[in-house]
Amino acid sequence: MSTPTTALVDVVAALKAICQTYITANPTLLHAVYPARPSGVTEVPFAFVGPRNETVEHTSGTRTRTITPTVVIVDTYADNDQTMGRLDVVQDGLMDAFTAGYHSSGTGYGVLEQTGVLDADISWENLLNGTVTWYRSRTFLFDKIIVTEGRN
Repeated sequence: MSTPTTALVDVVAALKAICQTYITANPTLLHAVYPARPSGVTEVPFAFVGPRNETVEHTSGTRTRTITPTVVIVDTYADNDQTMGRLDVVQDGLMDAFTAGYHSSGTGYGVLEQTGVLDADISWENLLNGTVTWYRSRTFLFDKIIVTEGRN
């Protein structure tokens, strides 16, 4: 059996590390980063590594994985102008951080190519009482982190 791959784990760790570096430099703009969507909302705004979509192609002797992860920023609904302005500042800052850290994929095969941002609402359900709360979000899209691995 070959050595297990850690490509996806490495990509998630790299995205989280870039966000953590941004938080360290800007502690009042972004408060926390999580490797996955947390079960509840604490202090906003925060970030989490979102869906990690992947396609896989098998050819003779190799497996090629194309990973397209996301990072989601979540903020509360305050005054809409205030919330959107705060998210705009975080979006600009994280875009710079992801651009500067494009070689941080950790896989050795690809770069973190940030290709877009989606502006949307996101809901959170309180599992204790069933209430749903809506938040503002920005989702950073990444494309084509390609990892080619040998296979037996």
